[in-house]
Amino acid sequence: MLKKLFFGSLIISLIIISSCSTVNISSISAKAVALSTPGPKMRILGHFHESVRYWFTIGGLVNLNEPDVDAIFMKEMLKYNGDGICNLHLKDQFGATDILISLGVGIGGYLVGYSASSGTDQEKATSASLGMSLADLLISSRTLYLEGDIYKLE
Repeated sequence: MLKKLFFGSLIISLIIISSCSTVNISSISAKAVALSTPGPKMRILGHFHESVRYWFTIGGLVNLNEPDVDAIFMKEMLKYNGDGICNLHLKDQFGATDILISLGVGIGGYLVGYSASSGTDQEKATSASLGMSLADLLISSRTLYLEGDIYKLE
């Protein structure tokens, strides 16, 4: 019975951490950000590859922070003294660090749930499984990868 509870809780936690979230990405800079390839009057100055972690709760329904992509864009354009960004690629991923964070949160919830119960072994296992599922539901993270080219207008 204990194994069934543990694996049931593990499956629920995996479903929760694989849920989707919405991230709004916007740039308020006066410089141009283009998703397409550069035009004939654009000279590529450099390439950048950055990542930023964002946090959410309730299985992805509520974002706790928004990635500050504008700061990344401005930093890269200043570094190359560029006029804008082209060939922009954004990739949202539940990466290795996010998995480790989720495992740590789940194990913490499991331990809290187990120690909170003073009943039988079955009651402790139920409490621990519930704690693990709730912990993963309460906080999770994902990583946004940004890649692109900095251009200068000629």
